[in-house]
Amino acid sequence: MCGIGGAMYGDPNHPVDPSLLVGMAAIQHHRGPDGFGYQILADRGVGFTPARLSMNGGGPG
Repeated sequence: MCGIGGAMYGDPNHPVDPSLLVGMAAIQHHRGPDGFGYQILADRGVGFTPARLSMNGGGPG
């Protein structure tokens, strides 16, 4: 199962610390061990981090 975390500040000039997002990604690693990253919208006071779980679409047979 995938996961997402993030931070949003009421003041758009308050930057989101990248280490906060990396920490969130580490905590949710079990939810999406196939990839993670983070994105910061510097002029918005917003940052998020997704954890991706690959779905191969395979099945029995």
